[in-house]
Amino acid sequence: CRQMKKLVTCADVLTPNLTEACNLLDLPYPQNGIISDEDLFSICNKLAAFRPNSTMKIIITGIERGENIGNFIYEQGQGSMLEFARIGGEHSGTGDVFVAIVAASLLKNEPIEYAVAKAARFINKSLLFTEKIGLPRNEGICFEEYLTELR
Repeated sequence: CRQMKKLVTCADVLTPNLTEACNLLDLPYPQNGIISDEDLFSICNKLAAFRPNSTMKIIITGIERGENIGNFIYEQGQGSMLEFARIGGEHSGTGDVFVAIVAASLLKNEPIEYAVAKAARFINKSLLFTEKIGLPRNEGICFEEYLTELR
């Protein structure tokens, strides 16, 4: 974590999950993972302080919201939550696919909210297919079927 904190000072985009965000800030993990949008905003403000006067974008991923999973988006002092229906159980690699789509979208100058929504929809569709074919959770997520939809 100490080394990661050094890298954060150079970042334009951060995509920690809640555990990683708390570790970066030496904060205790919220009880049962339940956290308000106001507390997420506060965490993002603290993370953004690693790079004062920057235009750092922050997405805290995988926020538990009952039947939904949320991603808290922070940009230029503004925060918002995007929630999508939870599909099946957890599968290895979903975070990697999510971040790859967000990064590609940002490189194409797409707005961050659009990038996060596109990534979340893609993950949901891929997870539905993954669950349908019964792939074990440790074997990843079947996303290849839908790659052409990301153009």
